[in-house]
Amino acid sequence: MNKSQNNTTLYVIRHGATDLNLEHRYQGKTDILLSTIGRNQIEKLRQRLETISFDIVLTSSAKRSQETCEFLFTTNTPVIVHPGLTEINFGVWEEHTYHEIQSLYPEQLSKCEQDPFKYSPHDGETYDVVLDRISKMYQQICVNYRGKTVGIVGHAGSLNILLCHLFGIKPLTRWQFHLKPASLSRVVIYPDNQVVMELFNDTCHLKENG
Repeated sequence: MNKSQNNTTLYVIRHGATDLNLEHRYQGKTDILLSTIGRNQIEKLRQRLETISFDIVLTSSAKRSQETCEFLFTTNTPVIVHPGLTEINFGVWEEHTYHEIQSLYPEQLSKCEQDPFKYSPHDGETYDVVLDRISKMYQQICVNYRGKTVGIVGHAGSLNILLCHLFGIKPLTRWQFHLKPASLSRVVIYPDNQVVMELFNDTCHLKENG
C-alpha cells in the first residue's frame, strides 16, 4: 500500500512512568507528576521524535501527560488538551495493586471482569462512558486533521480502548493492547478509512545502548 499525502498518521504515546506505575498500582484520575525514571524515559523518547514534524498534539489534562508533552514538544507545536483522552476513572481501586483489589473488592472485581461495560468500580466509570468520549475524539480527528501528523499523548487504559475502537475489537479488562510507559506506536489511517498499525508499543529508545 503506497503512502499518500492524504494519509493521517497517529503517533500514540503513553506518558512516562510515575511512582504509582512503578509500584504497579491503578492510577486512573489520581493526578500526580512523572517520577525521576519517567522523566528520563521521556527525555530519551524526545530524542527519537526530533525528526518528526507534528501538525497537532492531543493530550489529556492529567499532570503526567502534561509534563510528558512539555518534555517532548517545542513551543511551536500546537498542544491541545482533549477530554477524550481522560484516563478511565477506577474509583476506589485507585492507588491499589491488582492483588489488593482482589482482597478488598473481590465482588466488584469479578463483575467488572465479566462485563466492564455494565459494571464499574465503586465511584468509577464503565467502559461505555470511556468509549463514548474516545469515539467522539476519533471522529473529530478524521474530520479536522485528515492528512495530518497527530500526536496522541495519554494513558494505558484509555489508549487501549482507543486502539480497540480503531480495530473493531471489544475492550476487555485484561487489556488487549498493553502499552508501556514512554512507549511509541504509529497508526496510519488511509483515505478509505482503513487503519494500519505500523509500530506498536516500541521502547527501543529506552535501551541503554539503543
